[in-house]
Amino acid sequence: MLREALTIHRKAHGNTHESVAGDLSNLGSVLRRSGKLPEAEASHRDALAIGRAVFGPVHPKLARQINNLAVVLNDEGQWAEAEALAREALGITRKLYGTEHPDIALQLSNLGSILRARGDYEGAIAATRQSLEMRRKLFGPDHEQVAMSLGNLGDLLEQQGDLAGARPLYEEALRIERKTLGNEHPRSAIVLAHLADLSLAQGDLGRADSLAREAMEIRRKALGEDHADFGAALMTLGSIRLAMGRGDEAEELLRRGLAIQTKALPAGHWRTAEAESRLGACLGERRKAREAEPLLVDGYEGLLRGRGARGAKTMDALKRLVAFYESQGDNAAAAGYRAKLPR
Repeated sequence: MLREALTIHRKAHGNTHESVAGDLSNLGSVLRRSGKLPEAEASHRDALAIGRAVFGPVHPKLARQINNLAVVLNDEGQWAEAEALAREALGITRKLYGTEHPDIALQLSNLGSILRARGDYEGAIAATRQSLEMRRKLFGPDHEQVAMSLGNLGDLLEQQGDLAGARPLYEEALRIERKTLGNEHPRSAIVLAHLADLSLAQGDLGRADSLAREAMEIRRKALGEDHADFGAALMTLGSIRLAMGRGDEAEELLRRGLAIQTKALPAGHWRTAEAESRLGACLGERRKAREAEPLLVDGYEGLLRGRGARGAKTMDALKRLVAFYESQGDNAAAAGYRAKLPR
């Protein structure tokens, strides 16, 4: 339908009309959701080229086009250009609306995601806090966008090791999402999975297991067992079962989760790489070193490409590699990877 509309508008108005730019933006968003990132980038770049020519330097549609492209570039790991575009969009929107507006809150949230990917956690936390406070003022305390910002900020604090600061943010996000979306919405499952990971990090394995199972069941009912997010839920539960000493169950869950994500996600996706790393760590602990090593190496390298050298998940994968080689007595390999850890 979108491609048909684009063809019609091009025939009617030419290649540089506002309606063509709108069709290209919509098509780019659909392509991004489908995981077709290079095509999405091309579509958003074409839309932005028209927008710069048609709208002038300060226009709300131009700011949204710039932001759309920044989001796709962030997904692709092109973080320097993504950050520059995100800041440009934010500057335009502030000129249009002042200091507080829903679009400003959204663009601050997106900027926070880009800064996190670049390893700038201080900047990411600052941008996400601004987005959260703005959404509270604009929408009230119990809005689903407030819940999204709470979850994002909780995740940032968790990745920085502030587990005590992250937990109340996750719990508040879960309360809001259950109130606004119901108890079985996939968004609630995201926060439940975060709380499960947090409980695992704090050593509360029973609570972690319960939360992970609840998230898994929500995703099973809402999304089906072939969805990448259901695969991610299996990975979380598998990691918890491994920590509980239930290795057989953990390996089965992790293998199944990796298989689902490999099928559901585009080739080379960072989430598949993380799944490989987690399964590799499980197999290493279970003395299946020959199978574990390539999964750990490929997982780390995939995260390095997809999340950057300083990304929290990349660091986790790197630590798994170091631990594996130490367990194998390969001190040279362990030292080589340990040298990549931040000092």
